[in-house]
Amino acid sequence: MSKSPVPLAVVEKMIKEVDPNIRVSDSAKEAMSDFLNDIAKNIARKAIVYAEHAGRVTVKDVDVKQVREEMSRLLLI
Repeated sequence: MSKSPVPLAVVEKMIKEVDPNIRVSDSAKEAMSDFLNDIAKNIARKAIVYAEHAGRVTVKDVDVKQVREEMSRLLLI
């Protein structure tokens, strides 16, 4: 599967939502994009496991929400 990172403009917008006055280097945007892409792929993998466990071949929002809940407990967010 090819890598399709989060667009750099989206990354910059996310950072600017936290602090509109901060400047963001291109290398920082690329690093965060890669990191978010890795996280998204891990979420997808776990959601697929939940869907398969439920006997489905379709990932549903309930699967993604379950992963979010699991990750929130681990990260305490």
